[in-house]
Amino acid sequence: MELLNISRLRNDLLYIEERVTKSDLIVVGKVTNVREFETEAHGPITFHHPKWTEAIISIESVEKGIFNEKSMGIFFADSTDIAWHQSPKFNVGHAGIWILRKTRLSSVQAEKFAAIHPMDFRPIEELDRIRNLIQKTRSKAT
Repeated sequence: MELLNISRLRNDLLYIEERVTKSDLIVVGKVTNVREFETEAHGPITFHHPKWTEAIISIESVEKGIFNEKSMGIFFADSTDIAWHQSPKFNVGHAGIWILRKTRLSSVQAEKFAAIHPMDFRPIEELDRIRNLIQKTRSKAT
C-alpha cells in the first residue's frame, strides 16, 4: 500500500511540473465571486455538459506570465458529471494558487483562462514548491 502512495505522489509531482511548464499564467489569490455562465445563449446543453462557471479571483501575486489587473475571471467545470467530477470547484473564499492555460471552451465559444485539471489549483502551502518549479522551467528554457 505504501508503494502505491509513493507512486501516486511521484505521478502528482510530475503532473504539477508539467502543468507549470505548459501554463500561460500562474496567480495567487482568493475567489471573491462565482457566477454561472449563461449556456443557453451559447448553444444547447449536451450529455457530459461541464456547466461552465466563472470564478472572479482577487490577485495577490502573479508568479508566471504577465497580467496587470487586480482581478480576473477564470472558468471551471462546476458539473459533478463523471466527465468533470475531478475538476476543481471553487466557492467564494477559496484561496490558493491557480495554474492556468488559455483554453477554448466548447459552449463558451471563446478562449479563456480555465482551471480544468485537478492539478490546476494548489493550496497556498505549496507556493515555495511552485516557485521552485517555475524557476526550474525557466532554467531549462535558457
